[in-house]
Amino acid sequence: MYGQHKTTMRKITLYITEELSDLSDKVHKQFWWRHQSPYTIVQKHISDYTTPKTGEEVYIMVNAYKKWHTPFSMHLISPLMCEGPRFKYSNISELETYYKEMRLDSDVIIRYKEEFFKPHTNKIRTDAANGKIRIMLFHALEGYYALNFNYICDILGIPKESLIYVSGDANISDRGYDVECHFYNYWERSSKIFAQDEDPKNINFKKQLELITKKTPRPYYNTFYNRQYRDHRLQIMASLHRDNLLSNMIWSWGGLKKNDPHMNDLRKSVKTYPQFVEGYIDYLSSGESQETKAAMKEVLNWENLQNGKTSIEDLNINLVWTLNFDHIYNVYYQLICETWATDGETCFLSEKAYKPFMLGQPFVQWGDPGAVSVLRDSGYDTYDNWIDHSYELLPNAQDRLNSLNQTVTKLNSMSFAEHTEMLYEMRHVIEHNFYNLSLADTRHSLFDWG
Repeated sequence: MYGQHKTTMRKITLYITEELSDLSDKVHKQFWWRHQSPYTIVQKHISDYTTPKTGEEVYIMVNAYKKWHTPFSMHLISPLMCEGPRFKYSNISELETYYKEMRLDSDVIIRYKEEFFKPHTNKIRTDAANGKIRIMLFHALEGYYALNFNYICDILGIPKESLIYVSGDANISDRGYDVECHFYNYWERSSKIFAQDEDPKNINFKKQLELITKKTPRPYYNTFYNRQYRDHRLQIMASLHRDNLLSNMIWSWGGLKKNDPHMNDLRKSVKTYPQFVEGYIDYLSSGESQETKAAMKEVLNWENLQNGKTSIEDLNINLVWTLNFDHIYNVYYQLICETWATDGETCFLSEKAYKPFMLGQPFVQWGDPGAVSVLRDSGYDTYDNWIDHSYELLPNAQDRLNSLNQTVTKLNSMSFAEHTEMLYEMRHVIEHNFYNLSLADTRHSLFDWG
């Protein structure tokens, strides 16, 4: 049944497992079904499920957010991510062996296992096992790696052959998992709304382009935002601080905020145990200079700052779609600090990767290896005539950071007048990228795998 459909002929029935009352609310619409699809998709609620007839293409969609967030949280479906990069696995078999020795959270399994497909649990699992339907786990807002598919299939109560995992990792299909996996460009599609003619924020892009065309000088080199603390963000912030590069940037740093429950344990260890700090810094800066380690210790104690002063914005709030045009009009480029900066375990692009295109800005990106290449492959011009992105091909995160730091240093050694001229030279590329963002729905559509 699957894999033999022509694009123009496909009709897909998709059963949703959320509550009926959720199907039209504002939060629900942030997920995939608010986006266009080239296929005819008939959505139904799980309560209306019937065994498909021969030739019908039917999927059950389990959304890993909202109602089902708990059973698909990181510590359950990717426990190794919670431990950081301390454990390295050389292949998927080694990863599965590692997970088999772990004790699964039986309480979560007991609580949720019989809830996903009610009131037709037995029928749906039988049909899935017999190849009549597929179960799709939608998890495209994240780019998790080291996935425990034994746990996922156990809690869903289905064989691996019945599962399709939809991820925000651009290279998920090449990871070698024994489950069918596909990338979906959720964040690009969500960003493209700002590149549509009817969006009122278009006036801000037009003003940015007007300032560029008029060669309007700007007082800062770049923006650099870090609301949520992560190890790789400490590493880059420390390198910028060490090299005195922050003074001509517009930057923010949330740090180990005392009212952030996710940071309580790490904050307590940093504030209480000097020996922990030494070991933690040594781990994050292995092979680096004493100047780097000293800068890292200093930044580790920063909290809730914007440009070196107490933040006037609440950095506890997720500013995912905050667009500060007072910043944008006063800098020449964005220095992006992505959600992850791994050694290649994932290749995740969040909304941060697409904001420069909607705002008319060039960029440098501290993220996963190959992430800039993903943007090129999606039709974006990544300003290679002006900016050296060779750092992005280095698989080792520390090597990549050191190379990226050289790119930033070079850019921020230029005069503002040189940057003004360079932005002017980029103006047509900026327009192209804005237009290309508007085409996001034409790439990586769900069910392209059929």
